[in-house]
Amino acid sequence: MKAVNHVQNENMDLLLEIYNLKTTLSDLYSKKGPANGEYISISIKLDLLLKQYIEEKMTMLNDELIEMQKQNGLSAS
Repeated sequence: MKAVNHVQNENMDLLLEIYNLKTTLSDLYSKKGPANGEYISISIKLDLLLKQYIEEKMTMLNDELIEMQKQNGLSAS
């Protein structure tokens, strides 16, 4: 049950975009190297999306922690 909830909470569009950018980045690296402008641009975009994903996960985990504390009668600190 937790696995189903976990998958439903994932931002699948964001994960798919991250996956596609990683694939594109790998292909560009193989063909043109890391000094290519397109490679650098996609690398920056990928870094930003990864940061967004991590921030979303941290927010979700914080919300889950607060909910667990409420259910257990503890105060959030």
